[in-house]
Amino acid sequence: MGQQLCEGEKIALGDALCRGVNLNRGILGQFNPYGNAFVMEFDTTIAGATGAGILAIPAGNTGGYNAVVDWGDGTTSAVTAYNDANLTHDYTATTGAGVYDVKITGTFPWLFFNNGGDKLKLLKIKNWGDVGFALLQSMCHGCANLVSITSYSGKVAVTASNNYNLFNGCSSLEYADLRAFYDSVIVGTSNNWFINNTKLKKVIFGLTKFSTPAGFAGFFSGAPALEDCGNLSAFEDAAASTYSSFFNGASSVVGIEPQRLDISAINSAAASLANMFAGVTISTPNYDATLIDFEAQAAAYSGTNANLVNTVVHFGNSKFSSGGAAEAARASLISTYGWTITDGGAA
Repeated sequence: MGQQLCEGEKIALGDALCRGVNLNRGILGQFNPYGNAFVMEFDTTIAGATGAGILAIPAGNTGGYNAVVDWGDGTTSAVTAYNDANLTHDYTATTGAGVYDVKITGTFPWLFFNNGGDKLKLLKIKNWGDVGFALLQSMCHGCANLVSITSYSGKVAVTASNNYNLFNGCSSLEYADLRAFYDSVIVGTSNNWFINNTKLKKVIFGLTKFSTPAGFAGFFSGAPALEDCGNLSAFEDAAASTYSSFFNGASSVVGIEPQRLDISAINSAAASLANMFAGVTISTPNYDATLIDFEAQAAAYSGTNANLVNTVVHFGNSKFSSGGAAEAARASLISTYGWTITDGGAA
């Protein structure tokens, strides 16, 4: 029997066939109507910064640009610089204000809304594609009408040192599929990626890996609806400087395994793990494993990293098993290494 398409893929397939799109398979074998284009859906009836009917795509000042923008109304523009005038398009001169898929191909190293411009016009990211992103910093910061992110194709391998605020304040975002970061390594500070994403329910990382140097302060902070973000394997290779407020207030999340985290390089005893899991309930088996692993890391690295002594950490409402290795590890963190631990006590 052939591969079954989900309803959304059937709709996309019909649309693609009508438009004569060259059909491809996605990185996981799923149907991909977009090839290697970076695709965003915009509502140009929203006034935004440029007014209704006009769209300005913001680009950051880094690297070289050599891209083509397909505006979705039958017109295209060549872009060769971050401040190229061709990054602004007037739909009132063609088909009028409406909802359009905008496709970017070629080299486009940095989308940079940075909580400004036409941020409210962005509704969806439909494909990451392969346009040579070099920076993720504030890419969709403030895009409060962004509701979903889908991955079909592409590779986003970013080595820049600052990649914070990627989806900061995307208060309508419910679903983020980052599998197009397939087999990619994200290096650098990644603080506040999903901070204040109050409707966010699910994030899929796929084979994405964060790498040292890294920082994850506020990464999922203020995401109370978040239920599923995987087991944290995406973070296990990163010796981060901070996990402050990592999941602060993400009270619905399940299945996380903090024992995967490398805390050997934290840079502040008072702040690096503060409110790390405040409001969260880690399962007792995973919390047990976390206490044992963190105690082992304190034993191994406290001689070279003084921040693993007198460390303040918040594990929310998580409960540990009494009378076993986890309770002994917790007691050692407190008595031997001077940790201040907040949790839900013994199970």
